[in-house]
Amino acid sequence: MKISKIHYELNDRPPLGTGFLLGFQHIAVMFGGNVAVSLILAGAIGLSGIDTAFLIQCAMFAAGVTTIIQALGVGPVGSKLPIVMGSSFIFLGTSIAIAGNPALGLGALFGAIIVGGLLEALFGYWILKALRKAFSPIVTGTVVLAIGLSLLGVAVDYAAGGLGAPDYGSALNLGLAAFTLIVVILLNQFGSPRIKAGSVILGLIIGFIVAIPLGLVDFTGIKAASWFAFPRPFNWGISFKMEAIIPMAFLYLVSMIEFVGDITGVSINAVDRTPTEREFTGGILADGLGSAFSGIFNCTPNVSYSQNVGLIPLTGIKSRFVVVYGGILMTALAFIPKVSSLVVAIPAPVLGGVLISMFGLIVVSGIKVIITQHLTQRNMLVIGIALGVGMGLNSRPDALAILPPLMQTLLSGVGGTGLIALLLNIVLPRLEEDKEEEELVVDETYRTEN
Repeated sequence: MKISKIHYELNDRPPLGTGFLLGFQHIAVMFGGNVAVSLILAGAIGLSGIDTAFLIQCAMFAAGVTTIIQALGVGPVGSKLPIVMGSSFIFLGTSIAIAGNPALGLGALFGAIIVGGLLEALFGYWILKALRKAFSPIVTGTVVLAIGLSLLGVAVDYAAGGLGAPDYGSALNLGLAAFTLIVVILLNQFGSPRIKAGSVILGLIIGFIVAIPLGLVDFTGIKAASWFAFPRPFNWGISFKMEAIIPMAFLYLVSMIEFVGDITGVSINAVDRTPTEREFTGGILADGLGSAFSGIFNCTPNVSYSQNVGLIPLTGIKSRFVVVYGGILMTALAFIPKVSSLVVAIPAPVLGGVLISMFGLIVVSGIKVIITQHLTQRNMLVIGIALGVGMGLNSRPDALAILPPLMQTLLSGVGGTGLIALLLNIVLPRLEEDKEEEELVVDETYRTEN
């Protein structure tokens, strides 16, 4: 797929109308995943409909605020890159276990999220500095590649109608997804620069309109939603229990590794280089402090959203201020449930058609990072073993059934791939050409920064 013409660079500020429209693309792409975490958590612990709606409202509010801080930057906090933040599925299983435990509950869950976020901000800042060279493009590129591969199945599930849907894989669902994907491709390839920049949101709108007469749009939630509601902090109280804090802290390590991949993918796509030390440290501070903020406002940790990494090369829009506009929109939607329910009403196949193209481009972004290095026997071994173990176990999670849930999380999926790649990159001896290449990358990063 030919990448569209660049329209806005990293620090360009589009006009307000254009900026909010482009920002809405980012929100539409991540909205379903962001609210799904709260939906699943609420259902698993038996919350009422009113409490579930409030949980979703808080998730939207926290995602909007943390996205603004991450992209805009507040002092040393924030990467100042076009990174979207949202609720993460990484923490979902443990969150259900903590919140569903009568001895712990939601108060202990949000207390653990606050402590874990502060620990990530405090120790992550220094860990990334100490291990800066260990996070070479071989490691970060492998993580970006794993992120894209892990999300492709999610895109296909959406295209087929949503995992567990009674009409999963029906001709109607697949046809609508294919139609939406074709619309995005045509707009992106043959539209004017402005049409190319808005190809994703236009594809969503056109797919949504086509889905209405097909009977795939449910307006019930829109009609039932209220016009205004305010998110309240500490709605379920707060408590600090070590049996909740310890497993949550380990998951923050996995999340931090995924963040390294996300920020690398965004930086490569937005400014055609690896992130600077300032971007890394500012980003991890926003990731940790943003998650602590999320705990205060009754929602799971807010982390960088891999889904949105692929939106940058697809549209050619690199401006971080577009993401800031998106964060403002998300924050505003948190106060207007009726408007946000309209986004929730987007049929899964329509969203799936868009996500297939975006997640595929994340895979390409990972490859792009990797091939900047010499693919020596050692480097290929790091990549191959990390992907083989992490993504292999991700596709066959039952293979680790005898291990504790925490070990399963640390070894499989994106987190497992990143952890194994990092360890191998530290342990395996480097050839002289590998060392020289790393030094060049680090030198280039500091030259760019200074």
